[in-house]
Amino acid sequence: VIVRHENRLADAVNYAVGDVNVVLGTDITLVNQKSVTIANNTAVTLDLNGYDLTSAVDNNGTAAAIIVVKPNASLNLVNNAAEVANLDFVASDPDLNNIPAYATNTITCEGTLAIGKNIVVKNNSDGGASYAVDAKGKFTLNGGTLLGNRCALRIAKYNQDDVQFTMNGGLVQAQKPAWIQLPNNDANVAPKITVVINDGTFQSTKESSADNDILYTYPYGNSHANTKTTINGG
Repeated sequence: VIVRHENRLADAVNYAVGDVNVVLGTDITLVNQKSVTIANNTAVTLDLNGYDLTSAVDNNGTAAAIIVVKPNASLNLVNNAAEVANLDFVASDPDLNNIPAYATNTITCEGTLAIGKNIVVKNNSDGGASYAVDAKGKFTLNGGTLLGNRCALRIAKYNQDDVQFTMNGGLVQAQKPAWIQLPNNDANVAPKITVVINDGTFQSTKESSADNDILYTYPYGNSHANTKTTINGG
């Protein structure tokens, strides 16, 4: 399916069942605070085809995202064009609290997500919970770029029992590029989170040398017994 209009993109993805291939035929800007949702039992390959997918919302204290991948769904983002393709998102009313109450993400992944080369996923919001990718399932970065202001990538245990992030190349860049979040405060709970970095770059944009963590983790009181990070290269 080749899409050249916002509503066609929503129709092609939001109501899809099974395996679906979608190719952008033009730049698309999502309006009316719409999200493109990959539903359960659906596997979508979205070829950005050198075009940009953008959204700007006034979310007024609620969660928002360009793309949402449900727990039993998968999204493979590719770009088969020579030109770089961009996913740009900004929320004008992000959460500015120290402990965020909600997230304004470019992509929210509760299922399976892969991002390929020549793709830039950016979150321009200034909120504490404003991520290029909010990874709460299984996420593989295969050479793409994640950009954020305060944080570009959150790897968090919420709905899934086995959260995984694999980096095979690419760039994760923000003040604090990435963090691992264990959201419970019970020391008897040890969520399973696995991070494997095979190649790529984590880069802090802070000018000061103080407190520029590259990969930060905070357990909120949970046990780190089942949290594992392996760095093979990069």
